[in-house]
Amino acid sequence: LLAQPLYELWSQRLWKPLALGLAATASAQLYTLPVLLYLQPSLPAFSLIANLLVEPVVAPVTILGLLAVLFSLPFPFLAVGISWFASLGTQWIVIVADFFASLPFARLHFLPGVAGIALAAAFVGLVTAMVIGGPVSRVPAAAGFVAALLFSGIWLASDLVRQVSFSRGWQLVFCDVGQGDALLFRSAG
Repeated sequence: LLAQPLYELWSQRLWKPLALGLAATASAQLYTLPVLLYLQPSLPAFSLIANLLVEPVVAPVTILGLLAVLFSLPFPFLAVGISWFASLGTQWIVIVADFFASLPFARLHFLPGVAGIALAAAFVGLVTAMVIGGPVSRVPAAAGFVAALLFSGIWLASDLVRQVSFSRGWQLVFCDVGQGDALLFRSAG
C-alpha cells in the first residue's frame, strides 16, 4: 500500500535501488509499529539503516534455508552445506544487529500501553493519508501528523531527560517488580 508511492516519490531524488530499499523498509516498519510497540514500548532508533544494510542477504538466506529444509531428509550432507552458505548471510545480520544495538540510545522509550499503540496506529493512518490520499486529505493528515510528532517528540525528550538525570547522581535505587525486590547502594564510585 505504501511502498510503491514512497518509491515513486524518493526515486526522483535518490539512487533507484536505495529508494526501493528505503520505501520497502520504511513502509514495513511503519505498518508493524503498533504490533512492535505492543511487544516492547520503545522505538528502535537505528532500525531503518540496519534493515537497509541486511536487506541484500535476507532473500538468499531465506531461499537457502528453505532448500536446506527440503534436502535435509533425502540428502542431509547437501543440507548441511546449504545451511553453511545460509549462515554466512545470517552472520552478517548478527554483526549489524549487534553493532546498532550497542550504540547509545539504540531504543527510545515510547508512550506505553494502549495510548502508545493508539498513537502509533494514528501515525500509520496519517502517513498513509499523506502519501496516498488526495489533495483534500493531505492537509489535515499533515496537521495531525505534525501534532502527533510533536507530542511524541515531547514524550521522548522528557523520557531522555529522566534517563540522563537519573543515571548521573544516584546513590540508592529500589526496584519492586512484583516477584522480588532489590536495593542497590552506590559506594566508592
